Order: sequence, then structure tokens, then C-alpha cells
Amino acid sequence: MEIRADNLKEIKLLFSTAVEKSSALNSANYSTNAGKIKSIRLEEDNTIVILSLNETMVNRKNYKISLNKIKSQLGGEEISIKDKEFEAFDNNPPEVKEIRALGNKILKVYLTEPVVSVNASNLKIDNKRYSGKVEMEDNVITLTPYTSMKEGYYTLAVSGLEDYARFKGLDQNIEFEIYKDNYSPKIVDASATTERVVIEFDKEIDPSSVNRNNFYFTSGSRKVYSDNAKVHGKEIILDFSRNYLPNYEVDIYVDGVADYWGGNKLRNEEIRVKVEIDREKPEVVDIKIGEYGKSLTIYYSKNVDGKK
Repeated sequence: MEIRADNLKEIKLLFSTAVEKSSALNSANYSTNAGKIKSIRLEEDNTIVILSLNETMVNRKNYKISLNKIKSQLGGEEISIKDKEFEAFDNNPPEVKEIRALGNKILKVYLTEPVVSVNASNLKIDNKRYSGKVEMEDNVITLTPYTSMKEGYYTLAVSGLEDYARFKGLDQNIEFEIYKDNYSPKIVDASATTERVVIEFDKEIDPSSVNRNNFYFTSGSRKVYSDNAKVHGKEIILDFSRNYLPNYEVDIYVDGVADYWGGNKLRNEEIRVKVEIDREKPEVVDIKIGEYGKSLTIYYSKNVDGKK
């Protein structure tokens, strides 16, 4: 495994084989003195884990990271590392690497790294100043134009971006296409514990099409609906913490989920999941003493309830 920090807001963990999602996306499995982990994402067919930080690292400074029981997708092997040292080293300006159109409503602009800020003045579409909502999370800029875009080819001009090492990006002109497809989202994979189900689709899902009543399993003649449903790109995460799934294979029924074109809805589908039973007890993986010895932070291998 290789550790890289080629920008000052992210730590990249490069594995030789794909990692298992639930262990890799569990923030309790990592601790680092580089900052608090804000979010985790997987790239390159789950062979790269990227940890996004709340804090900004110092360029050319060394930090340490610990990993606890990150599992291989193939099973068997678990990777644990204690206080592995790495250097934060950013020597490249930010760049746009991809644009994805979600229907005719939203554009997602993927950058090589997070930037300090972005607003409408940094953007033009076909030589006209961009008019719409601008949001940024980690390395992704989400654009929601005030007017829906027609089908066709466009050019997005991006200028004035600056990363956290204060490198300024070059002006870029990137072509993209708005085109309508006529097929509904398809379920490609699903995994489950007794409390949570993750369903993966072949395209990004419009959050406005999703609510908890889109999903249920049956217990006898009774339909048991999810407590909550959250959309993360192509994945929908279902919470069943109030109504546990049974500890055997069960069918999850899905209805009404749509892509960003709106009319392409998934209707009355089902997928069978094998519920994984968590039999591992939480373990202490790290202990850190705060400044001047006034606080003590204990890191566990999984989320725990501190109430008695």
C-alpha cells in the first residue's frame, strides 16, 4: 500500500487490490495527525481510498496515519498500519479533469484537487457568464443553472481557481454534451447489514425522486419501510435501524427512483441481499492526548454508544 498527499486537503491510500466498501468507508478505521477526516470516497474501482480533511496540511511537512482492519474485496486479507509517516507535497495547480451532465439540470465538474473557493465569476458557458447556483464539496463543483439546458454541445470556461497551496490554475475550456437517454436507472449491486442497505445503480439518482417509502422488505404480510433514505451519487443508503432486517437473505423492493431527466423511473424492482451479521466487538485502535494534556481522544474500530 502507498500513501500520497499530493494536495493539502486529501490523503490518498493506494491499494494493490480493491478494498471492501464498508471497512474502507468507515472513518473509525483511520486516525491521522494531519486533521479531522471530513469524508471518504473510493476511486479507480475501489483500489484508491481518498480521505478529505477539515484542516489544511502544511506543504512539505510530514504527518502520520494509522489504519485498522481495512478488508480486501476478495476477502481474507486485512490491512492494519500504525503511525505510517507520509509527506504532504503539492507542486501542481488545480485542473478540471471531467464534466458530467446530470440530465439537463445539473453539471458536475470534477477537479484534480479541492480549491479554496469558486463562484459564478470563475465560470462561463459558451462565452456567457454562468447564471445559476454554485456548490463545492471536496474536489467536485456542482452547477445548477437557473434555466434548464437544451440538448447539444457546450463549452465551459473555467478561470481563477486556486488550490490550498496557493497555486493558481490555468484557464481551461472544456466541451461537454447534454443528451437525453430514455432508460430508467438499473440496480447493479446491493449490500446489507441488519441496520443498513446500500443499493448501487448504473447512473446518478435525483434526490428529489427518493423518499423512505420507495423501499421496503416484507415480514409475513407486512411491508417494512426504511426509516430514512439518502442519495450519494449512484448509491442510495437505506436506514433500517428502527426496524432491523432479518439475519438471512431478504428481498428489498424498490419503486419510483428516477434519474435527473425525471421521466426515467425505476418501477417495481427487487433485489435480494444477504444480510451480514456484525459479530466483531469494538476495539480501541488509537489514543491521542490533546494539547497540554487536558483532553484524551479514544479511537474505536467502529462507532460506539457512550451512554450508560
